Amino acid sequence: RWRDVAASWVGARVMAETGAAPADVEARIASAETELRREAEEARLRDERQADTAALLDALIDTTWRGSRRDGQRGAIQRATNQQVLDRLAKSMQNTGLSADVRAQLLAAVRGLNGWLAERAQKRAGGDWKAHYDLARLQISALLANPAEYKPAEPPKAPPGSPIGG
Repeated sequence: RWRDVAASWVGARVMAETGAAPADVEARIASAETELRREAEEARLRDERQADTAALLDALIDTTWRGSRRDGQRGAIQRATNQQVLDRLAKSMQNTGLSADVRAQLLAAVRGLNGWLAERAQKRAGGDWKAHYDLARLQISALLANPAEYKPAEPPKAPPGSPIGG
């Protein structure tokens, strides 16, 4: 019923403003409805193709922190990458420009990572990896205790000059 009332009101207004015939008004209304339906369908499809925040965060943490550990130089690179991921998660949690839903998903991801780190620390982590996990848990505890005061470390800057051998 409301649709008929709206269509007749819009139709009467269009006829009054443009002097269009009723058939032209009906055609315009039908065209507008078709266009709105098409746009709504496109928006729905776009939303379905976009991964949600939780899925993206899970994939990020699975690929970095939960990935198989490496030794030597590759392990050092992997730990540095993990640290960057944690720092960026922390900075994102502090970003008040993000929606509350996204910040809540970030919080859930960081808490999940903390739980995973606690399990790993009790299992077989040793040496560099144990130290890495312990530092991350300490940082997460500080972040969760006082998010506004937490300051992620700045990544080290490359030394000046060209690389050795370059």
